[in-house]
Amino acid sequence: MKKIIFALLFLATAHLNFAQNKINQEESEISFSVTNMEVNVVEGYFEGLQGDVTFDPNDPESASFDMKLDPEDIDTGNGLRDKHLRNKKNWFYTKLFPEIKFKSTEVVESDDGREYKVIGDLTIKETTKEIEIPFKFSEKDDGSVHLLGTFELSRLDYEVGGEGTTLVGEDVAVKIKCVLE
Repeated sequence: MKKIIFALLFLATAHLNFAQNKINQEESEISFSVTNMEVNVVEGYFEGLQGDVTFDPNDPESASFDMKLDPEDIDTGNGLRDKHLRNKKNWFYTKLFPEIKFKSTEVVESDDGREYKVIGDLTIKETTKEIEIPFKFSEKDDGSVHLLGTFELSRLDYEVGGEGTTLVGEDVAVKIKCVLE
């Protein structure tokens, strides 16, 4: 009888481990890179990823991602450039657009079962577009869950940075490290 009770408690605890989780803002980060002047690469990151994630690797179809970040938190290692990115209308213009948001519509498991793909709507400024983010899942010894994803987007699709691609490349490589508590 004790074994049955222990097994039920273990299963209940394991299921709770994959219930809705808060994003650990201090450990999570979104980094990016984009070409500059066609020869240089500018790298930077956003901290302060917020939101709720529900993810169970055994039931990815029931997963949901509702995340946002404040573009004011951009850091490229150059204060003057960061101020420009925050305040110019053709960049993030954070006074009028204080959030970048992502809300999932679907999560699917890869054929080999080692990766997942979240599909959803990314909103930057006034533009919302559907994107796909492949990601890997891992559970750490401390009980935290790490979701690591990479994708590429066109900054022109979101009207960020003007229309040309000589000064700043069109494609932005994005890496997401989302740590769940």
